[in-house]
Amino acid sequence: MASSQQKRSAALSAKARNGANANTDQEISNSDSSNATILQAIQCLKDDLVKKMDENTKSQSLELKREITLLREELKGSIEQVSSRTKTLEDKVESMHTACNNHSDAICTLDDEVQRLKRDIKVLSDKNEDLEARSRRCNLRITGVREKREAGKAPLEFMAGLLRDTLGLDTCPTLDRSHRTLRERPGDDQPPRAFVIKCHYYQEKEAILRKAAKAKELITPDGDRIRVYPDYTQTVLQQRNAFREAKGILRGCSGVEYRLSIGHFHNTHNDGNVGKQDKCKRNQKTKHGYTQRRDYFNIITTCLTCYRNVITVALCNDVSFTERNILKQHKAV
Repeated sequence: MASSQQKRSAALSAKARNGANANTDQEISNSDSSNATILQAIQCLKDDLVKKMDENTKSQSLELKREITLLREELKGSIEQVSSRTKTLEDKVESMHTACNNHSDAICTLDDEVQRLKRDIKVLSDKNEDLEARSRRCNLRITGVREKREAGKAPLEFMAGLLRDTLGLDTCPTLDRSHRTLRERPGDDQPPRAFVIKCHYYQEKEAILRKAAKAKELITPDGDRIRVYPDYTQTVLQQRNAFREAKGILRGCSGVEYRLSIGHFHNTHNDGNVGKQDKCKRNQKTKHGYTQRRDYFNIITTCLTCYRNVITVALCNDVSFTERNILKQHKAV
C-alpha cells in the first residue's frame, strides 16, 4: 500500500513537472513573438527615420547648393566689378603717372625759362632805369615856388629869371622845358607843386646844383624859400626815401656833414674838401667796425670831426643801428 502511494506521488510530481514545462515553453513562445513584433516596429521606425533624414538631408543639400550657387554668382559679379574698377584705376594711375612725369619735365623746362626771363627782365629793367635816368640827367626839380607866381609869364622865362636872381648867376640858364608837376592844383593850405625844368646844357645844370648846395638857404625875390634837387627816377626816390629818417637826424646834428653816394664813399677832411673817392666792397669792414655795402644809392656817408680826426660812418638799411651809432658818435664830438 505504501508503494502504491509512492507511485501515485511520483506520477503527480511528474505531471506537475510536465505542466510547468509546458507553461514555460508557452511563455517563451509568447515572449519570442512579442520581441519579434518590437524588433519589427523598431525596424520600421528606423526605416522611417532614415527615410525622413534622407529626405531632409537632400532638401537641405539642395537648398545649400542653391544658396552657394547664388552666393558664387553674386561674388563673381562683385569680383568682376572690383576687377573692372581696379583695372580702370590702374589705367588712370598709369596715365596720371605719365602725365605727372611729362608735367614735371615741362615744369623744369618752364622753371629754367622763367629764371632766364627773370634775368632778362632784370637786365632790361636796369637798362630801362639807366635810360630813364640818362633822359633826366639835365632835369632839375625845384620846390617851394608858390602857385600862380608864374601867372602872365612863360614858364621858361619865369624859371630862368628866378634861377638867375636867386642863385646870382651872370646870365639866365638856357632851358628847354619848364612846367609844374602833373597833378591837381593844391589848395591854399597845401604845399605848392614842384617845377620840373630841363637845362639845355649839362654843365649849366651842374653849376646850378653846386650853387644851390653851397647856399644855406635859397630865397627868391618874391620871398619863397625854394630847394633845388636833381630829377631822380621813381626807383631812386624810393631808395632815397628809405633814409629820410636818418637824414632828419643828421640835419639835427650840428657840425655833421653827409651826402648820398652811388657805390662809393666821399671822405670829408677837416678843411671841408672832398677827398679821393674810396670804392666800397661788399661785406668789407672799416677800421671803425662798420660794414660797407655796394648798393645803388644805398649809402649815406657822415663825417664827424672828433678831436681833429675824421670818422666816416656808412649808414645802411638798418635805421635803428644807424641812429644809435650816429648819436653815439655825435655825443663824442
